[in-house]
Amino acid sequence: MKLCLYKEIYDAAGNYQEPQVINEWKMTPILDATEQVVRTNLDDIQQISSTGLLNWTLQFFVTEIEKSLLFSRLA
Repeated sequence: MKLCLYKEIYDAAGNYQEPQVINEWKMTPILDATEQVVRTNLDDIQQISSTGLLNWTLQFFVTEIEKSLLFSRLA
């Protein structure tokens, strides 16, 4: 499973360009000791449940939106 967060990029005329990858995660489903399915990122051996993955992803998305809004106000 690959999870990507993209930012849409437009040129000065408002034409859609290629999306910019903000972050990308590669997760593999495995069974933990209690035989529950968890997702693991084999790069840093992080295990997370499906519900936890959804919550974590949504929180990351909201944080990135907040950063983007803050940056646009400062620019």
